[in-house]
Amino acid sequence: SIFGEIKDNCSADSDLKISSTESSKGSCPIVITRIYTVTDACGNPLTLTHTINVQDKEAPTAAQTEFISTIDGCKVGDSEAVTTITALESIFGEIKDNCSADSDLKISSTESSAGSCPLVITRIYTVTDACKNPLTLTHTINVQDKEAPTAAQTEITSTIDGCKVGDSEAVTTITALESIFGEIKDNC
Repeated sequence: SIFGEIKDNCSADSDLKISSTESSKGSCPIVITRIYTVTDACGNPLTLTHTINVQDKEAPTAAQTEFISTIDGCKVGDSEAVTTITALESIFGEIKDNCSADSDLKISSTESSAGSCPLVITRIYTVTDACKNPLTLTHTINVQDKEAPTAAQTEITSTIDGCKVGDSEAVTTITALESIFGEIKDNC
């Protein structure tokens, strides 16, 4: 059925002999050249050439293609992009391809960020197999500062000269607060 009907003027189908050879080259696609020789009872050959392109058209797959996480931090650099399949699998679950081994999968990423408290990083990973079929994975990372500022002291008692509440006004700058409580700092 590949070549249609094959017949001989003298030999019955059961008397025809078939042999074949093949060669292959390339990778995406793999090109197989298969040459069939059909010989009748008198040794007369018919040569048939079948060229087959074996092409991987399936992209890699992942257990999930989107993931949201929250981390403690202050800036984009507090969450680094991963660069190995093993590290990606720790985020998205198993990643596999029908033809390419993990070591042949290529990873690239792009990212954007917006906002603050939280800072939201959207990181897009592209996993490409040996035939350049892409899988897109989206990791949304909420970078949230969860630590309050600290001060050298949090309580202090002072005595001032005066007659009324207005003789002691609240301070309005960090420098003025530090003159009372010592160094004040924040992780972010």
